[in-house]
Amino acid sequence: MIGKWSLPILVSFFVCLNLQASNIDLKKSWLRWKATKVTGSHEGPIKIKTASVELEKGLIKKGQFIVDMDTLSSDDMKEGKWRTKLIDHLKSDDFFSVKKFKTAVLNIKGSKALPNGDLKVKGSLLIKGVSKPVEFIAKKAGPNFKGDLVFDRTHYNIKYGSSSFFKNLGDKVIHDDVKLSFLIKLK
Repeated sequence: MIGKWSLPILVSFFVCLNLQASNIDLKKSWLRWKATKVTGSHEGPIKIKTASVELEKGLIKKGQFIVDMDTLSSDDMKEGKWRTKLIDHLKSDDFFSVKKFKTAVLNIKGSKALPNGDLKVKGSLLIKGVSKPVEFIAKKAGPNFKGDLVFDRTHYNIKYGSSSFFKNLGDKVIHDDVKLSFLIKLK
């Protein structure tokens, strides 16, 4: 039973939680992936589903970014059957198993300031049900952050075309590192 003074306190609490969770402008923020292979590369956008960060004295104290894996796309190829084949293959079990794993999650556990003013961010990245620690540099761009997070896809059971696991692939080798470039706009 909620007393007459408890309801306003509960409403204020949930409003504060909502403000904390919505301090990132998802419409102006972006995330791009890039993967390379012996014969070239592919890249494109992927959408951030939800995001929040907690800042304290210029540092990122903690945060969470949930990425909608079904929005994985490629803009380095023209529209058509080869682009569709690439995107379908990336969403298949050979790569990100998107039907089974709809989201990927970056949990930020803290950061420290570097002498040049950038932040060294520590956290964990969850892809395909596998969570691994990650570190990356977030550059301050005014009140916002930009940078690159590079991860080894084979640590998340994505081994297709990897010379770390398969021999004699020749020019079919797909490099293990995937780069995620980001711009995070704060409200």
